[in-house]
Amino acid sequence: MRLDTAIDSIAARQNAQSILTRIAFFKKSNGKPVRYATAGAADQPNFELTVRRVRVGDARASSDPPTFDAQGFVLRNAPTDFADYADRDAVKRRYLPEVKRLLLQMLGAEKVVVYNYVLLSSRPGLKSSPGADIPAFTAHNDYTATIAPMRLVDLIGSSEAAAWLARRVVQVNVWRPFNNPVEEYPLAMCDGRSVLPEHLVSADLRFADRVSEFQFLKHSKRQAWWYYPHMTPDEVLFIKGWDSRPGGGAAWTPHAAIQHIDAVDPRPRETIVARAFALLPHANSVPTC
Repeated sequence: MRLDTAIDSIAARQNAQSILTRIAFFKKSNGKPVRYATAGAADQPNFELTVRRVRVGDARASSDPPTFDAQGFVLRNAPTDFADYADRDAVKRRYLPEVKRLLLQMLGAEKVVVYNYVLLSSRPGLKSSPGADIPAFTAHNDYTATIAPMRLVDLIGSSEAAAWLARRVVQVNVWRPFNNPVEEYPLAMCDGRSVLPEHLVSADLRFADRVSEFQFLKHSKRQAWWYYPHMTPDEVLFIKGWDSRPGGGAAWTPHAAIQHIDAVDPRPRETIVARAFALLPHANSVPTC
């Protein structure tokens, strides 16, 4: 099947049950784009965004459910008894090991290193999610093909990283709502197969003590967007941030929070995103369309 034919088929399935919303995309920049993790008064952005209307399909209603290998994301039922998300020590001691077990079991990973996490809240300042960041409404991908292997080396050392990279390695964000189902600003994912290299723009992410790199996304009509309505705390999303050997599937999964409300009086969206690298025992078997 030709890729253009596959994209047309995806669009037809989206239109059957979808929403029309707005997403911010990269427009242009003065040099390489730079985003500041903790911006000061003098740290002015050197890029412009453009907001576009985008149709986002209901992945729950799709006749061809997304998979981690093909589209770059997948939803799984994974109930948890953990509830102490406001306690950083408890998250590190109890929840992150749980995430590791999920990746070993549900992705069939041989080895996993879960290295950090972030809390996100649509209403910052809640006691249940102290220090939470606001959701990102700009289409982006967390890693580039340059920075992901470097981050792996930082975590496990150059020798072990070289052994991993001789095989298939993926970076994964494990996204879970807590306290409430998602009733406002759900996460939308872009089918990685619908993203061309020229749609992605590498950008610096500057911290006080280091510089990382991520990717902005330019808008294209060929891109296929999906979301899962009413995600519950018993569900997790596995989102591929980078795949060392994507084969015919997604190399990464651009994503963004979307301006959509699913309730008359919505409760705040509180989510935890755990980040991990996983060594997979198999190549991506998704055929090239």
